[in-house]
Amino acid sequence: MSIYRYFDHNGLLSLQTLTLKVTPPNEFDDPFEFSPVVHTQDLLRAAERRIDGILQDPTFFNNNRAAFPGIASFQQLQTLAADPHRKTRLIADMAQATPGLNADFQKHVQDILSRTLGVICFTTDPKNLLMWALYADKHKKVQG
Repeated sequence: MSIYRYFDHNGLLSLQTLTLKVTPPNEFDDPFEFSPVVHTQDLLRAAERRIDGILQDPTFFNNNRAAFPGIASFQQLQTLAADPHRKTRLIADMAQATPGLNADFQKHVQDILSRTLGVICFTTDPKNLLMWALYADKHKKVQG
């Protein structure tokens, strides 16, 4: 087993083919890197903004029609939500669901971002300790 990535099969292949791997966040060595803590401080205000956004743009309704049984159209949803009591209830329900939504997003954020983002790291110093630490054998203790 090799100690550093660039000395394994993939590293040699990269040198032979003159290619680089762009690493998505869900493949980073450090399990805590790119893992934000998601917390909403003002649940009611955040829920109100989210509900207002949902009621202004039909995209959410159209993408989640199954969650709206008995509502035939986006316009009908807007009409129903125009009732202040219903809107207050929607906001309260959204505020109650927000911590769970935050936790779900936090759990999946690396996979979501990895669909479109990647990282390549370079250094001009071949003895750069941080780079060697980051590219060591995935946080495994090196024998010897």
